[in-house]
Amino acid sequence: MYTKILVPLDGSKLAECVLPTVQWFAKVSHVQEILFMRVVEPLHVRDNLEKHFGPDERRRLEQDEINSAKTYCDSITVQFKDIGILISSSTPVGKPAETIIDYIKKDKDLDLIIMATHGRSGVGQLLHGSTADRVVHDTTVPVLLVTPQTHAPE
Repeated sequence: MYTKILVPLDGSKLAECVLPTVQWFAKVSHVQEILFMRVVEPLHVRDNLEKHFGPDERRRLEQDEINSAKTYCDSITVQFKDIGILISSSTPVGKPAETIIDYIKKDKDLDLIIMATHGRSGVGQLLHGSTADRVVHDTTVPVLLVTPQTHAPE
C-alpha cells in the first residue's frame, strides 16, 4: 500500500491530468499524505537585459514567482481538502528534475510519485528530454506516469 504520495506539478493543464488518478489512489489505498510540489525555476535573464535588473528588482520578481506558485498549489490542495488525509504543498526554488529528485532522496517515507508526461518517445524524447524521464531514471521510488489520455479507474 502507498501511504505518502508526491505529486509534482508545473502549473499546466497537462500536469493536472494526474489529479483524477491521485484522487482515486486516495480513495482506494491507505494513503495518509499527499504532497503537491510546484518547483519554481530561478529567474533567468538574458545577458543584455541583466543590467536593467538590480538585486532588489530581481528578488521581487523571484518572490512574485514563488507567491504565484503558492497560490497555484493552494488552488490544487483545496480540491482535496475533504478526503480526510494530510494534504500539503511545497514550492522550492531550483531546476525541476533535480529539485524533485533531491526531495525524493531526502524523504524516506515517500513511497509513490504520480506525475504527468507528454508520452513522447524516440526522437521527440531525445530532443526535448523530460522531467518525468529524469525522475523515473534517477529514483528507486515507484513512479506512476499519467498522460492526458489516461483515465483514472472507476
